[in-house]
Amino acid sequence: MKTLHKPTERVLLILETLSNDDGMTLSGLSLKTEISKSTIFPILKSLLHRKYISYDEKSGKYTLGISCAVLASSTFEKEYWLKMINAEMRKIVADCNEVCQMGCWMTPRSLY
Repeated sequence: MKTLHKPTERVLLILETLSNDDGMTLSGLSLKTEISKSTIFPILKSLLHRKYISYDEKSGKYTLGISCAVLASSTFEKEYWLKMINAEMRKIVADCNEVCQMGCWMTPRSLY
């Protein structure tokens, strides 16, 4: 396996961890990701500045921010993804001679 860029892996791990939770403290993120607080804190500061995460001073919790939503929505607006999915579905139908359907599952949290 190729060696991955560790700082980038940390940023992605933080975002992925926050995406699966209703908010986490610095200590909680550190425990869950197994990244030290001193390493996580400057990453969080940069993500806050770019609005990829939000911080609630009252609860002390970090959550995903508006920039994540903007980034995610831009991928769904691209016709490319639908064409790619359609091509894969056609391949499945051809390989299996079965019907192939696509659905979208949304959690209540993802609706607002």
